[in-house]
Amino acid sequence: MKKKKILSTIVVLLLVVIGVAATSFAENSKEVDQLSYFELTGATAELKEESLFITLTEETATIQFKNVLAASGFSFLWNGVNDRDEKLNQLTVILTDSQDEDCSVKVNFIKLNKQNTVVRYNDETRSYLTEGATYLKNDTPISLKFNENTNTFTDALEAYQMTANSCTNGKDFNGFASKGVNLKFVVTGKAGATFSINAINEQPFGKNYAIDNVEPTLCIPTGQTNMVHNSIATLPKAAAFDVFSDETILKLTVQDPEGNVIKDESGTLLDKVDGNEEYRIKFSQYGTYRVVYIASDGINETRGMGYQINVKDKGTPVIQFKKEMTKKVTLGEAVVFPELKINDNITGEFITWTNVLHPEGYMTCEKASFIPTTPGEYVITFCAQDESGNIGRLVTNIYVEGSSK
Repeated sequence: MKKKKILSTIVVLLLVVIGVAATSFAENSKEVDQLSYFELTGATAELKEESLFITLTEETATIQFKNVLAASGFSFLWNGVNDRDEKLNQLTVILTDSQDEDCSVKVNFIKLNKQNTVVRYNDETRSYLTEGATYLKNDTPISLKFNENTNTFTDALEAYQMTANSCTNGKDFNGFASKGVNLKFVVTGKAGATFSINAINEQPFGKNYAIDNVEPTLCIPTGQTNMVHNSIATLPKAAAFDVFSDETILKLTVQDPEGNVIKDESGTLLDKVDGNEEYRIKFSQYGTYRVVYIASDGINETRGMGYQINVKDKGTPVIQFKKEMTKKVTLGEAVVFPELKINDNITGEFITWTNVLHPEGYMTCEKASFIPTTPGEYVITFCAQDESGNIGRLVTNIYVEGSSK
């Protein structure tokens, strides 16, 4: 009973939060014909206040969602907090790559008895654990989430976890390459059985949620984030998906470390260009390039995301004497360091210092000169550090003649 209350509270809070968001977007949005996005066979659909209400007219019904959905973060909520109809036997959720029909996986929710439902991946016979049991209680909501980073399915509370390692055809599953999926539900039961769909990819359904208030989902395959100076790389294609938008618009802008929009190798200015295409760019400046994507679902709902590409300065400063340094001095005579000439691949400020290794084996850090107190060989290292932290060194030896008193 306690678990039922917790789950019910979570679902109610989720729908309330989404409902508040819908109200805030109402001024800039328009009502959506939610039923038009579903293609049903063997069932009918009706919008209720908090859900899309489905009634089976045949023993097997298929429900195809017409839009391509984002695979990353895919989720759905089924039946809300209401007890499931005893006439229902099984719900199968099928996800198919939008550009590869052979890449398809499914998750089955099978009624075990009046109280319990088992969860199985593809055609496996294994039932996945839910808090130590092999079933979901029939008075709890059915939910499903897909994690693209780990290729795993869980429910909203992560009570169970299934690794998607094979497709329905037996081939290895390595994720949805197109980043988009087609969604289909197959439901079996007796004619007259009912259930409800509450949300898909965080977009709620029902008369209370007639406004499209969910932003597009951006799927950005991050390329190399560290580049060598003057190297050329291809920015991979990105993708954007929206539950209620037939044509999501994706724009790309790339800025150099100074904030200027750059051109690609073909001469195209990368300022709000089509983000569904690849672009080859040359990294001719040191610093951080910004790659920014903006997606729109046509109702002024946009989301900006991106990443940074760092072009690091790995060149070390080169140190030279403007005038040769004396190689031999007399004990007690000051050793004066010559003026240095420092060259670097990037102009900027340098931090300089000089280390002196004494004959006795200890080291001191000197400025413009020092007076040796012991005869013998001294190793002097002149150092210069550029703004990127690269350190150049110039090492020279001097010999101090004389004897200690």
